[in-house]
Amino acid sequence: MQQDSTDAAPRWAARALDGLHRLESGVALLAFVGIAGALFLDLLGRELVGKGIFTAQRFAVYCMVVVAFLGFALAISWRAHLGIEVAARLTPAGWNRAMERLSDVVAAAGCLFLAYWSWRFVAGSFADQARGQGLEILLWPVQSVLVWCFVSSALRFAAFARWPALRHHALQS
Repeated sequence: MQQDSTDAAPRWAARALDGLHRLESGVALLAFVGIAGALFLDLLGRELVGKGIFTAQRFAVYCMVVVAFLGFALAISWRAHLGIEVAARLTPAGWNRAMERLSDVVAAAGCLFLAYWSWRFVAGSFADQARGQGLEILLWPVQSVLVWCFVSSALRFAAFARWPALRHHALQS
């Protein structure tokens, strides 16, 4: 694929995406450790004391929500998400660069659409002060990962559309 000077990404953009990737990877790892730890302690309690930890499984579910939605954003960072290759096969090869950019723009718009509706969902939980069952915590902080993942993904897709070289940088990260 031929690149022109407008495709070259500024260093700040690459560093910003790298930092975002590291942040999301770290939080996902902590949440995964939370899942494993909670379930392990629950199992230990059942085996040693005959009684598990009442809220452990619910806590693990909340951590899993975090892992799953950050995993969505991380898959985009790694360019491991499902791509639509039909357009590439149905259009002339010379259109591939434009189609790739267009697909990133459409994906960014789709993620912003989902971020908006996620925001509305989380805002409703915040307004209602909705709490979980079993583990009675406010749900909106856990649900906020929805907004984060879609905004984060939209930013990535927009950066890939603006600076296609970042797509390849993401694969090397």
